[in-house]
Amino acid sequence: MWEGASPVCMARVVDSDDALVLQAGVASIAYAIVNLRTQLVIATGTLTIANVIFDTLQTGHGWTLAGAGYNFRWKMPGSLFPAGNGVYRVEIEISAGGDVLPLVFDVEVSKRYS
Repeated sequence: MWEGASPVCMARVVDSDDALVLQAGVASIAYAIVNLRTQLVIATGTLTIANVIFDTLQTGHGWTLAGAGYNFRWKMPGSLFPAGNGVYRVEIEISAGGDVLPLVFDVEVSKRYS
């Protein structure tokens, strides 16, 4: 993605019983963003459950994988990523029903010259 753009993370999240995670069953969602070149955490925070977890599977908005859709979608602010060339790991932990459900996304940021 270009620097300053907002990447989107989408996933189908299931618990340890292979059931879709629902908003009511999620206690918290935390994230950390790590610069993979320096191995330093550059941002941490929490997400509002109702903004990123869906109780029914969604399609569209760039979902291209086979299957019925996603129930997690986070459009990350471009401000979370420093300008310039770099690769960042987005680590998300969803606490639901006693489980900690990890999601991991790698985001490559390219410097825009124009």
